[in-house]
Amino acid sequence: MSATPEHDLPDLADAALGASLREARKRAGLTLQDLASRTDISIGTLSNIERGVNSPSVRSLRAICRAIGIDGANLFTGEREQTESSGMVVREAARKSLNFKDQHVRKYRITPAICEDLEAYILDLDKNGGSGEELYSSAGEKIFYVISGKFEIDIDDKTFFLNQGDTVACRPRVLHRWRNGWQNPSTVFLVNNSHFYV
Repeated sequence: MSATPEHDLPDLADAALGASLREARKRAGLTLQDLASRTDISIGTLSNIERGVNSPSVRSLRAICRAIGIDGANLFTGEREQTESSGMVVREAARKSLNFKDQHVRKYRITPAICEDLEAYILDLDKNGGSGEELYSSAGEKIFYVISGKFEIDIDDKTFFLNQGDTVACRPRVLHRWRNGWQNPSTVFLVNNSHFYV
């Protein structure tokens, strides 16, 4: 009997994310049909996300969280829930992550508990990593800083190419999308002044 190919194995992070979304949807008293009509995402796709079969895009996850009325920052999972009692420190081993495997992005939430208005993330982008083809907007301002590699971002009708050490800002409610700018992995620091998915 042959072994199951690795790409056909269920992704535990996607399964955990899907279960959290399903639980939140049910708590909100919404059916998959209700959620589909609020997000313009098909029932089949939503079902696959909830079952961990598909990894949602950044844009889809934002739409789902907004429709359910939850803060997507709470969906990040970590191997250890260890936190500093002061709420001012996030240890690397305790930071939470989301794996957008279909978009080749792993996002780490590094925001300390005491922060009420800022959200900070580290984005690890594989060579094909990015936010997706569709433009999206956020309620708050964003700053992207390239820690390593290269980064491309479309903001309205302009494309910016950034190298290690470069920074770019995006104003609230401005359409944008981003991606890795070359064939090697890149790491980007992202901070915004509003919660990411609401």
